[in-house]
Amino acid sequence: MTTDKASKIVNIYGKHLEQCSKLNFIFGSHIPESFLPFPKDVIEEALNVLAEYHFSNGNKVAVNSMENAKAGLIGYINDEEAILKSVEL
Repeated sequence: MTTDKASKIVNIYGKHLEQCSKLNFIFGSHIPESFLPFPKDVIEEALNVLAEYHFSNGNKVAVNSMENAKAGLIGYINDEEAILKSVEL
């Protein structure tokens, strides 16, 4: 994946995070993956590409931002499992 494509994906994912913070209130820490703008593995790959790019340029702040954004993916799980867990709550 190119850095340009990774950057576009990460920007869209960042906007998603800004707009969808309310999902935590509905689903807790088990949000259906289908709410993501791209598949989870694609977002993770894009974050890794940009983290490597910024690391090679010595931008530790950006690398930390990519790692924090990657941590945000943890709450997204398989749709069926997420819905079942939200019903339990």
